[in-house]
Amino acid sequence: MPQNISPILTIQAALIEQALFNLIENAVTFSPDGERVEISFGETQQALLIFIQDNGPGIPVARQKEVFSAFSSFRQSASKDGGSGLGLSVARGIIRAHGGDIRILPTTQGCTMEVSLPKEEAH
Repeated sequence: MPQNISPILTIQAALIEQALFNLIENAVTFSPDGERVEISFGETQQALLIFIQDNGPGIPVARQKEVFSAFSSFRQSASKDGGSGLGLSVARGIIRAHGGDIRILPTTQGCTMEVSLPKEEAH
């Protein structure tokens, strides 16, 4: 009978919580009112994967690298609270400090962020 074994991660929970909060808050901010933000999980042999998908306007390919730079913000609507442009930069720094990464996946609608966190081998 197959066993469902959870991946083992070595993380500082409060930091990972902050990184995920920043990503989810960003997705909610850029999604139209009433639209859902979906969070799902997957894994490879090496990593746990977390996907955060919104139904907002998306990020043009030409600007995808700069969204992770400090003080980068694409907010254009006065109806949403403006941010400092640090959220994605901080999130990526935290994830990379844990040996993982964040990337923007190609989509036809909205934006999907993929967070990867390395798994440890069970002993």
